[in-house]
Amino acid sequence: MLSGVLIAATWHVPTQVPTIQEAIDAAVSGDTVLVDRGHYHQQLDYRGKALVVRGIGGAFTTVLDGTGLPGSVVSFRNGEGRDSMLEGFEVRGGRAERGGGLYIAGASPTIRACLLSDNDADGGGAAYVDGGTPLFDRCVIEGNTADQGDGIWAVRGDPVLVACVLFDDGIEWSDGQAVSIGGQVAPSGACCVGGACVVATPAACWHASGSYRGDRSSCENACRPSCDEDVSGDGLVNATDLLLVLAAWGWCP
Repeated sequence: MLSGVLIAATWHVPTQVPTIQEAIDAAVSGDTVLVDRGHYHQQLDYRGKALVVRGIGGAFTTVLDGTGLPGSVVSFRNGEGRDSMLEGFEVRGGRAERGGGLYIAGASPTIRACLLSDNDADGGGAAYVDGGTPLFDRCVIEGNTADQGDGIWAVRGDPVLVACVLFDDGIEWSDGQAVSIGGQVAPSGACCVGGACVVATPAACWHASGSYRGDRSSCENACRPSCDEDVSGDGLVNATDLLLVLAAWGWCP
């Protein structure tokens, strides 16, 4: 009998593969695409693959530029999950009806340490989210334009922003709620707004009609749907909750 072990591959752009999209097309889920410093006039589609596409030099030296190309710079529209990651890029120059920089539909990718700037769209200048819970981790969003949500426009989606900074860009939901956060200064913490979580200052959270979870609080599990009947906070409604209510029976202090 023969047995084999699937080993994840690493694809190098442009030394091994000339373009990032060609590397994505050749790779399989679990692979990593490493992109050298440079300016890449390309558009990307992850095609449902769980890939890490990483700019080796980070967002200040590795640029994905969609200037003059119709549509979003990067697309996630085939059920990608958190293992589908874009890391260390500046994403700029995109022009689309929805999502100039990023188009995310029914997917929950991870966008890490990226700069989203100078993108334009009718909805979602930097990113358009239709369904899914994409994670924006340590990203900077600035200088994008759109009729709705110059930063992020979410429709039936719950984007999660952790330690992100937005300069003059906003986050909007289809129900009309919006938050606009400038340069963040301490203290800051998790802010629950419209079903999403943003790391923000208390003042920015208040202006967005959000619920502030405390200084240095984390977005992880901070904005789960509340259950008023779960008095003990253990995630269950049972006899323990009833006993706590009976123990406190009477006038509220």
